Amino acid sequence: MQKRVVRHNETLLRWLRAGAFAASTGWTMSAMQFQPVGAAYGIALTIGALSLLSPGIAIIAAIIALGIPLLAADFLAGVVFLIVGLAAIQYLGQDNGRAFLLIMLAFAGTALGPLWTAAILAGYLLGPSEGAVAALLACLAIQAAGIALGQDALGLVVTGGGGPALVTFGSAHD
Repeated sequence: MQKRVVRHNETLLRWLRAGAFAASTGWTMSAMQFQPVGAAYGIALTIGALSLLSPGIAIIAAIIALGIPLLAADFLAGVVFLIVGLAAIQYLGQDNGRAFLLIMLAFAGTALGPLWTAAILAGYLLGPSEGAVAALLACLAIQAAGIALGQDALGLVVTGGGGPALVTFGSAHD
């Protein structure tokens, strides 16, 4: 029988995770031009609060919430995102959502600059084998986003998506 390890700072870590869920979801929804903006931040705060109770359910809610602007911009891309996201829910939700947070951190790193921190944190938080898989999935998700958006680069990361965009969020509001 395994012993349960209890951290002395477990409550603080739960609140930090909730803040990270809310911030990353709100930032991503605003980057996808979700309207009204107040609703995007309300959804993000709800997902953060939900992660205090159950990170797995919060990840499902975040995937559905992030799929809404994609469905509005391009129905097929939104359906593919929802299918892949919900199929990967078991992986994304393990260890209280660490893999999900690392992928969201990688996307934030494309805009803010230090993308490499996601790979380091992946190895530290998930170990060498699972961390490598999480870092690889984060890189593949960034490459797929660059190709779908038709952008050569996302922030400082070259994605190779110089062709026509598959998804444009500006057209969802016209």
